[in-house]
Amino acid sequence: MVPWVLAERSKVAKSEHGYHRDTQTWHKILNCDHCKPDQRPGWGCGRLPESERTGLFRAPISWPEFSVCPGYLISLPVVVEVCRAHSWWDKGQLQLFLRGEVPSAALVDAIDVLQGAQNALETHQAFELSKPTPGR
Repeated sequence: MVPWVLAERSKVAKSEHGYHRDTQTWHKILNCDHCKPDQRPGWGCGRLPESERTGLFRAPISWPEFSVCPGYLISLPVVVEVCRAHSWWDKGQLQLFLRGEVPSAALVDAIDVLQGAQNALETHQAFELSKPTPGR
């Protein structure tokens, strides 16, 4: 889900004439620190006890479904750490990131899941770009 959230933040940051002058806007999308408390129950906020969650997060139609707000999930320390490891893995430098240690099976699996989500997003974006535009 990390790639989907980051892509949505990027999309919001853009306007018809390039990027918004307000560079503080893009990072507020699905960001717990900028979420209004009255929105949290309806978005399935993970900061709330399950009994206080009144709805599921309603993702854009192209996203996978989530039972907990993806903004909360991507802020979890383990997810942040996997994203950092993925960045190093993508450059062939995972051993350096791990300071010479062998990556755990769990980390390798998590990197695979993150890369799979990135691949799914890129496939979706390519499909969307290949659709004929009405009127053209």
